[in-house]
Amino acid sequence: DGAGNIATLEETAMGVTTEHALTKLPPIAVWTRVAIDLDLMGGKATVAFDGQKALDAAPIKVIAGSEATVRLGAIVDGPSDAFEAHFDDVIVDF
Repeated sequence: DGAGNIATLEETAMGVTTEHALTKLPPIAVWTRVAIDLDLMGGKATVAFDGQKALDAAPIKVIAGSEATVRLGAIVDGPSDAFEAHFDDVIVDF
């Protein structure tokens, strides 16, 4: 997030951005299955790395007729240690 270099799921709805802090990070230097489960009807979001939940059923906004735009990546502001991120085989189930 912008304030504390914490991994988050960022939700933007109706012009308001909410940062949902993740409780863990994916492991370093190994391929990891990242699962993002968005329940747009029930208003919940879950994030897991290789089946280990980093965000569990966090409340999200429910908006009639809503849709989701999902972006996967890393945003780094200011000086930081060097890192690499690779993304492959993105699959969307709905």
